[in-house]
Amino acid sequence: MGTMRNSKLFGLKMLKYCHKNRPVSLGFTLLELMITVVIIGIVAALAIPSLLGQVARSRETEAVTTLGTINRTQLAHRYEYGEFALIGEITPDGVNEPSVLELPLKPKYYIYRDITIPGTDHVRAKYGAVAIEEYTDTMKNYTAGIRYLPERNNFATVICRANDHTEDNINNIRPRKPSRNSDRWVCSGNSTTIR
Repeated sequence: MGTMRNSKLFGLKMLKYCHKNRPVSLGFTLLELMITVVIIGIVAALAIPSLLGQVARSRETEAVTTLGTINRTQLAHRYEYGEFALIGEITPDGVNEPSVLELPLKPKYYIYRDITIPGTDHVRAKYGAVAIEEYTDTMKNYTAGIRYLPERNNFATVICRANDHTEDNINNIRPRKPSRNSDRWVCSGNSTTIR
């Protein structure tokens, strides 16, 4: 017991002595600063690309939400008038081409327009969201569609996302029927069904 107490006292005395005889430090050494800068650089190099990807994904939610709204508005229009409607072209600056649908949209990152292949009628409507020019390098384009299924007296909807941001032509990623007898939609080209 006494040995343990003596070793604690010796340790405290040693600490006091080292602290008292230590030179006064007025700042950081160049080596300490360089190591800090390197560590911050490594952390930034790892974190910034992930952060930018998250920002782009959060901006893409505008397209998914808006296309879902257009699908629901098309459904209401079809019930009321017996056919689907053209949406025209809706930009952040306003509506460039007249839209039959009353859409209270205020897009910020995308331009919404009709896909004219094969066209809008009483059976189907297709439209897409194209990222505005300043965001085309980071954000993906989207398409959506709604189709009336007379054999079931029901509707099928789909939203498609381009697999990468280099797919600029929304006609290449438009929804389509996989076969004549199918009652579902698939996304064509380099795209994925998300809803």
